[in-house]
Amino acid sequence: MTDSELRADIHSIEPIPDADRDSTGPQQMWIWAGANIAPVNWALGALGIILKLGLMETIAVIVLGNIVGCAIFATFTVMGHKTGVNQMVLSRSAFGVRGAYLPSILMFVMTLGWIGVNTYFPVKVSIGILGQFGVPDTWLIEIVIITLVMAAQVLIGVYGFYAIRTFEKYTVPPTIAIMVLMSVLAWTRPGVVNWSLTTSLPPGAHLAMLTLLMTAIGVGWGISWVTWASDYSRFVPKSVPSKSVFWYSYVGMFVPTVWLGILGATIASTTLDTDPAKMVSAVFGGPVSILVLLMVLHGPIATNILNVYSATLAALSAGLKFSRFWLTVIVGVAGYLVTLYFIFAPSFAKAFDNWMISLLLWMSPWAGVVLADFFLKRKGKIDVLSLAGDQRLWRHQLGRHDRVLRRPCRRMAGGRRPGRRASGAGLDQPVGWGRSELAVRDRGLGAGLSGAGQARHVALLDRCEQRRPVKAWTTFCDPLLETSSGDSGTDG
Repeated sequence: MTDSELRADIHSIEPIPDADRDSTGPQQMWIWAGANIAPVNWALGALGIILKLGLMETIAVIVLGNIVGCAIFATFTVMGHKTGVNQMVLSRSAFGVRGAYLPSILMFVMTLGWIGVNTYFPVKVSIGILGQFGVPDTWLIEIVIITLVMAAQVLIGVYGFYAIRTFEKYTVPPTIAIMVLMSVLAWTRPGVVNWSLTTSLPPGAHLAMLTLLMTAIGVGWGISWVTWASDYSRFVPKSVPSKSVFWYSYVGMFVPTVWLGILGATIASTTLDTDPAKMVSAVFGGPVSILVLLMVLHGPIATNILNVYSATLAALSAGLKFSRFWLTVIVGVAGYLVTLYFIFAPSFAKAFDNWMISLLLWMSPWAGVVLADFFLKRKGKIDVLSLAGDQRLWRHQLGRHDRVLRRPCRRMAGGRRPGRRASGAGLDQPVGWGRSELAVRDRGLGAGLSGAGQARHVALLDRCEQRRPVKAWTTFCDPLLETSSGDSGTDG
């Protein structure tokens, strides 16, 4: 594969070859920071205020909860770094190949919801900012914004990991600068923050709400990312210490989540609303609104390109036989429809809190089982080949392909090596033996193939292993080479 920074990602759910693992620790940090510099984190902070907690205790919930939640998340990134495998396939170690289909399907459905949640915010904020310049709030304007944002997300998601890391690397630093400007304006202007806001809840309800929000927007936020964690750290070289992967991922998740959560809580202390358009219009105006709009549009795109990419990996991990391209298109269309639901929902704050709690109901026990299996039972070491649905598809990446190729391919048509010529010229050479075998091995057993390509590849191997009579070597090798080269999209 080419060494260029921006290139098409041909990988599926097979282990990432060492040659393609060229991501760095800082790049991992930018990926997770970009995904969390998003308006959704304003709402996370504002939820505590809307549900009648005081400002300082809401900030405490955000900080303390994320100290724990982000540590859990960063631990999962270490799993991908050690194995080179995405998160849903890694869960097969604990649940088995078929047993892991259910969490993979839940993960796929969950990402569709997140795409809708994250696209909801730029639409609302964009409408609020454009309203300051005389643009009316109509359903047509909302549809146009949704369409533009979704198209950008799907386009980057189609290209995969390398496009994602490049997008985040060059867009996150200026976005952080805008976030600093927003914070300074919000915290220094008089009347924007009610620093003395206290709870109005009675003692029993107060304790219950603190517990609920510590779970939902504190610890829960970090946990809600664990099903994605290894999808990106699997591209970090083995030579990079796992400790570095942990801390870069931790900082990338913790800093923007807590920062924007506190910003959202402080602004909501006077607006008493989670509507991001109202929160922005209460603090920012004129030229600053343009900068805020750029950050608002960047945030959901930076988040949803991860959702789009990881959703396709989850679907493939659940055994769906589609190419990653068409799965990305399906995810984009479904996410579009979910966005429309959230746009027209009567109460976003209540719907969002219930959404977060519903995620934790299955993700928390799943995360506990996967962590215990990987770090306690297996001591951080997994035979990655055992995670493959069909082991032959992964043997090339793991350097275990000889037995699969040489033994079956030499024992066809009654055990004789096929394709030998016995002509008048006295030739006794295997037709294309060296070229074909080498090409098949170099292409890999199904590496990067679409679902249909993998199915044809396995069918040909089965045909060979069962020693069914064939007329010539080319009956097996030529279709196999076409499958390997035509579907993989590799550079040779």
